[in-house]
Amino acid sequence: MAAGLKGKINELLAEIPQNVPTAKMVLLVRNDGLLVSAYPQVERLEGVGAQLTAIFESVERMTKQFNLGKLRYTVIVGENATIVVLKGEKLSLAVVGEKNLNLGFVLTTAEGLLARAHKLLG
Repeated sequence: MAAGLKGKINELLAEIPQNVPTAKMVLLVRNDGLLVSAYPQVERLEGVGAQLTAIFESVERMTKQFNLGKLRYTVIVGENATIVVLKGEKLSLAVVGEKNLNLGFVLTTAEGLLARAHKLLG
């Protein structure tokens, strides 16, 4: 990915933590599991894109098995964390935050952000 494009993607990803203090990280992942970018940039994210994709695909298989329609996003809640994974046509977006993450705002923002990322990356 060209340096200018990577900078634009990072600016997009930064929008959620800048507006939602409880959001700690945003990841952009291709739907085949390859991590495209993360904000903030941290080391040791190998495999995280594939793991998020696998979780989403597992839940998606269950919704198809029971004819529950298309799955748009999943929410994973832990003791002190919330992770939201939103799937787009070619890309998925994951937001990792504290347990009290504002889901409504994050989902609304993430949908628009994911659409903009699709346009940037083609």
